[in-house]
Amino acid sequence: MSESCRRMSPRQTDVMRLVAVGYSDKQIATQLGLSLATVKTYLGRIYRYNGFRNRAEAAVAWSLRNRKAVQAGP
Repeated sequence: MSESCRRMSPRQTDVMRLVAVGYSDKQIATQLGLSLATVKTYLGRIYRYNGFRNRAEAAVAWSLRNRKAVQAGP
């Protein structure tokens, strides 16, 4: 796991915030007004750019770096 999440676009940050609080891809798409394919594209890029192997690893790393955003919820 990377030491920190690399800089993300505002929309990627929105997606990761919702992943970190447990939303499914479909729920994220609905919440943000995106297509399911777009959410999956964002997540794939986030995983690849940061070296994450899976959703759980990405959520934990992002949550540790952004505790206040996760505590506030969606």
